Amino acid sequence: MKVSNLFNSKFTAAAAALGFGYYYSMKNPTFALENYGFLKSGATLRPHPKKEYKGGEDSFIIKQRMISVADGVGGWAKRGVDVAKYSKQLMGLIGEAYDNNPNSTPKEILTDAYGKTTELGSTTVIIAILDPNNQKLCTTLMGDSSYMILRPHDPRAPYKLNKIYRSSEQQHYFNCPYQCGPTKDHPYKGVDEVHNIKHNDIVIAATDGIWDNVFDDQIISVIKEEVNNDGNLNDPQKASQKIAKIAFDQSHDKEFESPFQINSIASKSKNYYGGKKDDITVIVSQVKLD
Repeated sequence: MKVSNLFNSKFTAAAAALGFGYYYSMKNPTFALENYGFLKSGATLRPHPKKEYKGGEDSFIIKQRMISVADGVGGWAKRGVDVAKYSKQLMGLIGEAYDNNPNSTPKEILTDAYGKTTELGSTTVIIAILDPNNQKLCTTLMGDSSYMILRPHDPRAPYKLNKIYRSSEQQHYFNCPYQCGPTKDHPYKGVDEVHNIKHNDIVIAATDGIWDNVFDDQIISVIKEEVNNDGNLNDPQKASQKIAKIAFDQSHDKEFESPFQINSIASKSKNYYGGKKDDITVIVSQVKLD
């Protein structure tokens, strides 16, 4: 089966041509499913205002049973390196590695892609792959991009969304994340997880432009608005757009007591106040097993 994918660097020019400018959103194409089990996904990428001209330094990909986000580490600009080239090349290679062997683990896919990069730079990254036969979600994570798993209509709380899991940021020290790159951290340092999942579980994977500016409860509130009484997420793309807008608005609010502000003070490093302007990328996916 040949499955189409959504790789954001291929859509930047098209989005601009359609009048979307630097703000654009993507969702699953229609898949011809041979077996049950897929991720119903939508994604939104909104670059830092000063990086709109190149579509930002984040990248993402959506496939039938795999999602991935990456955040090129901006510090490379001080060395004259456009890290967007690295994050987008790595994401394309992740897609190719998955297509070539969809039964690989996320760590194997990341390692394969990492070994084939030719650009200079480094990036945080998440890869999540659905294993429908065993009802598992397998992930690998490097850095401060993070993901969360929500479960709607659990019998113990039928009209609530339960937060099943929230990943932790992987950092050398505050605001210095682990980062995949030829002169930085090797993929073997990434954190691997295997989650038991159920039909209609919801996965939110995003770069730190989301998590530094939006609290988990705000994201959960958005998802609640989009989930119907059957636990079905009506429009993951719309949900991703709403989350990205909250992040963008709050990142520009100098009075907002942001997660980044709270964490900077807690780390006893240089205190930072207000929201944090950054590239913003979020994928919202619902697990479909029936």
